[in-house]
Amino acid sequence: MAPANLMRLFRGSAAEHLVCADLLLRGYSASIAAHGMPYDVLVEVDGLVLRVEVKSSQFVKTVTRKHRSDVRVYEFSFGKSANERGYRRHAPGQFDLAAIVATDLRVIGYLPASLAKTSVHVAAPGQERTCRRAWEELTLDAALAAVKAAA
Repeated sequence: MAPANLMRLFRGSAAEHLVCADLLLRGYSASIAAHGMPYDVLVEVDGLVLRVEVKSSQFVKTVTRKHRSDVRVYEFSFGKSANERGYRRHAPGQFDLAAIVATDLRVIGYLPASLAKTSVHVAAPGQERTCRRAWEELTLDAALAAVKAAA
């Protein structure tokens, strides 16, 4: 079995390929970005090339909230990205669209970059709505509409 940091890179790579495949199967021209770029996937939508940052989470996390019950969520951090040398910080404007992947479920959600803040919590499937986002709301169509409106 590979070391934990190598497994994290493999999981991230798998998530990038899953997002790229999803976009291709929807009829968009998409490709994995060159290694070292501040985004992971490029996709062409209506003549506009968008940079996609992909984040993955392998399992549901229980988050304890002050004065409220615990919640089960997938957590995605947009402050930095892993690479073989450690982490790189994201600067504003480095990507247009965010794709978040629950690798254990192979579920993808999409957000415009403007909503991909430091961390994003998404309620676990079947979990009572206890956070701002649910998987069924994170559609590609809604994210693309927001990106196009901001352009």
